Amino acid sequence: FPVTIVGDGAGALVSNTSGSDNVAVGDGAGSSITSGNRNITIGSLAGASMTSESDNTIVGSNAMTASITSIRNVAVGSDALLSLNTDAFNTIAIGVEAGRNLQRSSSAVLVGYQAGLNINATPVGDGGVRTAAIGTQAVGVGDLVGNDNVAIGFQAALNATDLATSVVIGSRSMGVGVPTGFDVVSIGRNTAALMTSGSESVYIGSFAGSTLTTASTNVVVGHNAMLLTPGNSSSNVDYRDWE
Repeated sequence: FPVTIVGDGAGALVSNTSGSDNVAVGDGAGSSITSGNRNITIGSLAGASMTSESDNTIVGSNAMTASITSIRNVAVGSDALLSLNTDAFNTIAIGVEAGRNLQRSSSAVLVGYQAGLNINATPVGDGGVRTAAIGTQAVGVGDLVGNDNVAIGFQAALNATDLATSVVIGSRSMGVGVPTGFDVVSIGRNTAALMTSGSESVYIGSFAGSTLTTASTNVVVGHNAMLLTPGNSSSNVDYRDWE
């Protein structure tokens, strides 16, 4: 069973019995693997709890250190996917603390410092499934349990919790409030920034709908569009550009 161990030998792959094609570099890296195959663990305690998992690439101190039944994941960066522990598949986390507190999910892509930091941190089944969070602290604070979201940009959807099937693009887009809802498109700097509850809406343009808090079925397009609208407002169409 070919394995590669590099370092001072303080625990790397020490439990391996039947696993093959594993690589471990660092103190305690992959130290619990017994029958897992084709894993790469580089860094102190990287993948330290894995036993029979396979096809994981883990690079960084404490990256994926709690994982016990996860396959086909990529964790790159110190503390990336640190808490991932149960039935997690096909997830990619790149960046220091990317997905750090995520415990159970699949098919997520998290790229950037603290991207997806708390996704499904208090797991209720699979949360944050098929979610893409790209950018420093994109979905970086909220315990997101909704699925099928895209958040791209600095602190995009920062505090999102029960948000689903939504696309959020832009620096702090939906990034100040604690957004919940579904089928929202928010594109632009600070668009729908204060949103706490809303569904089936489109916001496009810097600061579009940025003062709305509870709102649904809106179409808001243009710089500062609906900027002067009260916090609770639904079923509007606004293409104006407030200067």
